[in-house]
Amino acid sequence: MNRVDPAAIFEAATRLFDANSDALFISCTGWRTHPVIDRLEKELGKPVISSNQALAWQALRQAGVTERINGQGRLFSQL
Repeated sequence: MNRVDPAAIFEAATRLFDANSDALFISCTGWRTHPVIDRLEKELGKPVISSNQALAWQALRQAGVTERINGQGRLFSQL
């Protein structure tokens, strides 16, 4: 799974995403999604969350880190 090119993830997500959806959730911990999450959000106009991103966000919050992190999607750029 970790050999899947992030460009292929981007292409599949933009091709398969239903514009009536509220968000896109990518649920595979073996995919390298962090390089494309921000681009996907801009392309789709919707939040994009991956399981790895959600885990990292929660770990940072539990460690007391609350700063915004730009370029990694809405989850990290909003408080």
